[in-house]
Amino acid sequence: MKLKLLSIIFILTLASVLYSLNAFAGDSSSRLHLPDGAKFRIGTGEIKKIVYSPDSSRLAVLSSIGVWLYDAHSGEALNLFTTERSDNMSVAFSPDGKTIAVGGYAIVYLWDVEIGKLKHKLTEHRWYVPSVAFSPDGKIIASGSWDKTIRLWDIETGEQNYVLTGHTDDVVNVAFSPDGKIIATGSLDKTIRLWDTETGNHTQTFTGPTKNITNMVFSPDGKIIASDEDWHIHLWGVDTGKHAQLFTLRGHTAEIYSVAFSPDGKIIASGSWDKTIRLWDTETGRHTRTLKGHIGRVNSVAFSSDGKILASSGASNIIRLWNSATGNRLHTLTGEGHTGNINDISFNPDGKTIATGSDDRTIRLWEAGTGKHQRTLKGHTGRVNSVAFSPNGKMIISGGDQSIRLWDAKTGRHQQTLMNPRTRDRHTGRVYSAVFSPDGKTIASGSEDKTVRLWYAGTGLYKQALRGHNGPVYSVLFSPNGEIIASTSTEAKETIIRLWHAETGVLMHTLDGHTEQLKSISFSPDGKTIAGGSWESTIHLWETATGKLKQTLTGTGDTGHLNSVSFSPNGRIVAGGGQDRSIHLWYTKTGEYVRTLTGHTSHLNNVSFSSNGRTLVSASADGMLLLWDVAASVINAGAAVSLLPASVQLPAIGQKFTLSLNITDGESVAGYQATVRFDPAALRYIESRNGDYLPKGTFFVPPIAESGRVTLAAASLSDESKGDGTLVRLTFEVIAAKASDLNLSDVILTDTMGVGSQPRVETAEITELLAPVVLKEDINSDGVVDNQDLELVAANFGQQGKNSADVNGDGIVDVVDLTLVRKAINNKLSEDATDNK
Repeated sequence: MKLKLLSIIFILTLASVLYSLNAFAGDSSSRLHLPDGAKFRIGTGEIKKIVYSPDSSRLAVLSSIGVWLYDAHSGEALNLFTTERSDNMSVAFSPDGKTIAVGGYAIVYLWDVEIGKLKHKLTEHRWYVPSVAFSPDGKIIASGSWDKTIRLWDIETGEQNYVLTGHTDDVVNVAFSPDGKIIATGSLDKTIRLWDTETGNHTQTFTGPTKNITNMVFSPDGKIIASDEDWHIHLWGVDTGKHAQLFTLRGHTAEIYSVAFSPDGKIIASGSWDKTIRLWDTETGRHTRTLKGHIGRVNSVAFSSDGKILASSGASNIIRLWNSATGNRLHTLTGEGHTGNINDISFNPDGKTIATGSDDRTIRLWEAGTGKHQRTLKGHTGRVNSVAFSPNGKMIISGGDQSIRLWDAKTGRHQQTLMNPRTRDRHTGRVYSAVFSPDGKTIASGSEDKTVRLWYAGTGLYKQALRGHNGPVYSVLFSPNGEIIASTSTEAKETIIRLWHAETGVLMHTLDGHTEQLKSISFSPDGKTIAGGSWESTIHLWETATGKLKQTLTGTGDTGHLNSVSFSPNGRIVAGGGQDRSIHLWYTKTGEYVRTLTGHTSHLNNVSFSSNGRTLVSASADGMLLLWDVAASVINAGAAVSLLPASVQLPAIGQKFTLSLNITDGESVAGYQATVRFDPAALRYIESRNGDYLPKGTFFVPPIAESGRVTLAAASLSDESKGDGTLVRLTFEVIAAKASDLNLSDVILTDTMGVGSQPRVETAEITELLAPVVLKEDINSDGVVDNQDLELVAANFGQQGKNSADVNGDGIVDVVDLTLVRKAINNKLSEDATDNK
């Protein structure tokens, strides 16, 4: 699809605009419409197409995560229209600039540009929609699909007007004639078909190419259609009927990706996989100029409104501007983000820098706090599968193609490529993983060649090879103490995990209980557990010492392969990310499923915690990193708070009792907040006192006591506690002899950084209060024996039969009963006197 014709002034401002697409520090795009739980993003996703609004005031950028809308003057990110998937293929502005259409997987999205609202979701297609086009009057949108159909839709209602059928293969291009009377459609069936927009009737077919047609465009006067045929371009006369081919333009040596007419219709520009742009005279078909400079395929070309400037976009998100008359290059614009699948991520141990490795053959370094791009490391000749910092943060190891490279983390300078100095031996297949040992002295690498190789990190010299895998080794890592190396391979569609003694290379264990393909494993911080992801979004946990499977974490309800797993630094959370485009978190102690983080539009390749555990970063095939605030999930993960005892036999009315708010397994607790609810008809809140758990000097917030509830809070100003203890003790008075409950709710723990978390509130969140034991002498059952009970005995004196005043149960109310009540009153008075001493 050709891009909207651009005016000179906006072509010349394209540099600043496109720079802003991938400049993240302080850029509003890094925080625009973030998914729930994310702090900011790095990258805008892989850029696919760029179109200007009809008035050239706005720029729509189709990326792997949706459509970015930018102000064309300032480059400010105005909005992000997100989609469910990363495989969107086409984008177009309506003629009035008020609507954006995007073709994706079996869906056409229509957004209102001004308010950012999704107007319609057109869902009748059954496969990808690689082309969308608005009619010149803006009333109709046409969509062409791989389902071999073209569909015409009413813009206002979203209703389908016509379904055009006749192509026998994928429809890859649709275009309206300038007067809006004709729709031209190009297909992989090697034909171009013309249709009447009023009736939907097929009017003519252009045939002749022997190969697929993937690009097609009308000339400005509507008299010519230009289409490609792999390496060639055909020009067709629209009014002359079938087989009306005028010229065939030959010269490209690879597939053509884009074709555009100049505004006056005299020149055609074409961009190709052969890295060139060619200009052609439409009257003679003569090739006039070849523009060279792209380092990869040219996927889009567009003329400015006066035809003097030609813009081209190519591989690695490079945009070049050319003088179309002379062929001179005016500007080269390069974005800072990765342009391919991000395969691996690594935090510098100081937590300040993130390194990423990508299919685009580069390693990029970013500020972890802002997402600002620092530098790009180039040298790999194939995709970078693995990247890791040394323990001291001074070096970076990367694995890709068939090489392992060492880089200076501060300067980005390439230090050396690892190989055996005597035999010049290196891995003979792609390197999938390369990591440092915890002491930084050894590097381990895993490769497609079925070996794990060890290297001296200081010199880069070859140490030894660990052999035994019968398939590609996808992952290697050291245990936290550096004594064990774990490696995974896929052998006969089954994942094999092997544990090796790091010093001797002797095989220690082969982990069982896993039959699915698995590419990522992770040691817990204490080294006692190994985690590995599997199909159906589950994680298996093995004992390192024995190699035995001890637990399987499930509960997401989703299906998909978890490509990456990672323990939090405190070992209490394990995260997994994979094919379902989501990140899943579990508590390792209980196996309880914590939460799901969603926001990527393609599968995840890696998830990793920062060194303090507060941030989780995820890398995806959508070309984007998302940084998630998971501190609330990780800090104090596994801590439990309870109200004890769980059951209380209440004392008599007027008596007091005390409960404890206890915590177990706290990690970094500097404060708490909790609410206790009670029946105000049965109890009265008296006081609360700080327990022994929080550090000395803790500030105890005055309790907020309202009818039926009391809210408690305390915070240390300088220190944290961990382990088990009592947070607070609460005292109540019984005001009625009745059973009721105490309910614990709204519990929050916080660390010294002010990160709040919600601990587990155990079954003792409800304390059952049993009614006071009623004495026989308590005639009126009010929980206390007093003169009122004496009066009831007197009132019933001499009565026979069943009677509450018959204290001794001899069938008659007499002086014996009176004496027993009086004795109970005397005992109570004596107890009160003792309590008051």
